[in-house]
Amino acid sequence: EESRLLQAIKSDPSDAEIHARLGLIFQQHNKKEEAANSYRAALQVNPGFASVHVNLGVVLSDSGEKLEAEERFRLAAELDPGLVNARINLGTMRGHRLYDGGKLAEAEIYLRMAVEAAPPAQAAQWGGDHNVLGMLLAHR
Repeated sequence: EESRLLQAIKSDPSDAEIHARLGLIFQQHNKKEEAANSYRAALQVNPGFASVHVNLGVVLSDSGEKLEAEERFRLAAELDPGLVNARINLGTMRGHRLYDGGKLAEAEIYLRMAVEAAPPAQAAQWGGDHNVLGMLLAHR
């Protein structure tokens, strides 16, 4: 599918969906730089593509670019407040950063956002946020 999508981009480089799908394929194959480039190309065409901001944020986070990843999650949550993964990722990243920086009241806000945004079926996946939030509340 990768070669088919690369061909499609040559035919129509202004198709954000194709860039986004190619980014997903690169991401699934752990080709972080290629994935990030594809997501950025999609966002050049369509800056309001909220789910692509989330995907780019995940790639950036995995590459150690935490602050830029956090900004991508913030943009995605702003563009689409109903996008659960954007709110979870933003709450997690910003909450942990603030907690580590000693800003406990601010951290609580973002960790609560992450915990409350996670659907019950995904609670175990996001259990670390529950633990950090619990530790934070215990220090009150």
